[in-house]
Amino acid sequence: MPRLFNLRKDLVSLTQGTQSISTYFTVFRGLLDELNNLGAIPRCKISNCPCGINAQLDEYEKQVTLSQFLMGLNEQFTTTRGHILLMKPLPDISQAY
Repeated sequence: MPRLFNLRKDLVSLTQGTQSISTYFTVFRGLLDELNNLGAIPRCKISNCPCGINAQLDEYEKQVTLSQFLMGLNEQFTTTRGHILLMKPLPDISQAY
């Protein structure tokens, strides 16, 4: 639990700062991957689940991840961030990068 807490804290407070966008993305992705390995969102295990909860959880997780990544970008990316947020459907983090 302490490691999960620290990973979430690090991810929420991560900003691009003086890093290149490539370095920021790599650090962000590393924290996210480690967090997902330690505390993955529970999924329905029923094959072809009729409620579609797994697809809903995937979409929610994609939105949260994209938002967190975009929030950490420097102000010079304000216009780009706005364009990405207007895309339908929203891209995943790799596409946004």
